[in-house]
Amino acid sequence: MTDKEIQDFEGLLDVDETVLDKQSSEQPRLIWKYMRALADAIMASDYAEAEFKVTQAELDEDIRASPNDYGIDKITEPAVKLALARTQDYQKAQTKVIKCRYAVKVQEAAVASLDHRRTTLSHFIQLREQSYFAQPRQGGTGWQKRRQKA
Repeated sequence: MTDKEIQDFEGLLDVDETVLDKQSSEQPRLIWKYMRALADAIMASDYAEAEFKVTQAELDEDIRASPNDYGIDKITEPAVKLALARTQDYQKAQTKVIKCRYAVKVQEAAVASLDHRRTTLSHFIQLREQSYFAQPRQGGTGWQKRRQKA
């Protein structure tokens, strides 16, 4: 999600008690939209991790074939790992994995927030049924009685 999308999403979390019916009917579609985005983010993350493993394997093979090109005098596991971590391709692939994992976490947070929104909508509907949002009413006798006492 971009910063703009996150900002727009945060606006969805506000519950307006005057249109509970509309917001309740939109809820399933919102869940579907964001669950699907979560699935897409997980798939992108899985592909990024697979790509990272391939990059790592190719670089490992290249380092072992030409250790001098990577500043290694003697091939040891720690030396290969250090040389591998210093390569730009490794760092790019690793950064992509980190960004994809972050995207998954943001989508998971969005879905959890929508679930909380669903609960909040349900609570608002219960409050409406209990006339919590009703306007105060003054019976005709209340102010008239006060007037008569004065």
